[in-house]
Parts: sequence; C-alpha cells; structure tokens
Amino acid sequence: SRLPHFDDLDPLPRKNHLTYALTNRLAAWDATDPAAPRRREWLYWKLSQAYDLHEHRTRADPGPSRPYSNIRSQATLRPVEPAALNLDAFYNPYRKETVSFNSTLRIQAGRVWTVSAGQRYSREEAVTPRGDVFNPASPEDRSFWYSQSGPLIRFLTGAAGLALGEHLGLAARAYYDLAARDFAELDYGLEYA
Repeated sequence: SRLPHFDDLDPLPRKNHLTYALTNRLAAWDATDPAAPRRREWLYWKLSQAYDLHEHRTRADPGPSRPYSNIRSQATLRPVEPAALNLDAFYNPYRKETVSFNSTLRIQAGRVWTVSAGQRYSREEAVTPRGDVFNPASPEDRSFWYSQSGPLIRFLTGAAGLALGEHLGLAARAYYDLAARDFAELDYGLEYA
C-alpha cells in the first residue's frame, strides 16, 4: 500500500474476500409481566463462510487451491431468562470434519453476579481462527482458510464476576487443561467500567 505507515496498527492486510452468512433468530413476545410485555430472543444462529478471490485467481500456482474458508457456526440459546448457552464451531469443508468446538453456559443475576462454565476443543493439527473474517481491518489469519498445525486443545473453563457497585467489580477466570490435568491459566482482578 502507498498509504503512510504511522505504527503497527496502521497497515491493512491484503484481502480480497467475499463473505456470506445466514442468520436465523427465533424470538417471541414475553408476557410474564402483562403490564410490560417485551420481545425475547430464544435462539440466535449464524452460519458464515468466506471465499478468497485472490486464492481463486492463483490456481495456476503449484499446490492445492482452497478458496473456501472453514464454515463457522455460532449459536446462542436462551432457554430461561438468566441463562445463555453459547456455541461456536468451525467445520473444514475440505477435510469434512469439525476442527473446533467451544461452548459456554452463562448465568447472570441482574447486574450483581455472573457465573459461567464451558469447554474448548480444537483437533490436533487445527488452529482455531482468530480475528473476524467480516472485518477488512482484521489481521490476516490463514487458519480461516485451512487447518494449520497446532496442538490438541481440550480445556474446561470457568468464570465468575461480582459487582461491587455501579462501576466496580471482582472477576475471576480459570482454564483447566484436561490433558495435563492442571490449570493452564488462573486470572483474577478488580474491574472498573
């Protein structure tokens, strides 16, 4: 690019992607309080995939041409008011297998406390994509396109938060590695928002 370079955040990666998605929502009016009915979303589900136009044009190059990204499925289920189950998975259309699956169950009691538990799984030799395929300024991540070499990831996760006032709260998060049978990371702190 011929644009001036001010710092490491400025350069935009070269991208030529066509991204498409299908989003479904299941919502209904919640009339538990007849005086104030409100719209409640029970299910949110999004399927997305990208097509790399540059990869398609370089088919004459040696090696496999794989212009389609992994298919991403994101879902949020809200069966009861304080709970939400988030699911996130990536499916490799070339290898015909799920390469990553994550889930988190979160329960929130008003603005006072939050607790969540979940799991993280990525196949060996699969790197979970980072960034946002929809954002042109997001860093280029080849794992959106194919599975790259990486370790097997099998973690249990847990988090908790407690509000200490309007802008202050305590938070803790843990990642337990099932293979090593040990905590890979323990985070705790005081948050100001």
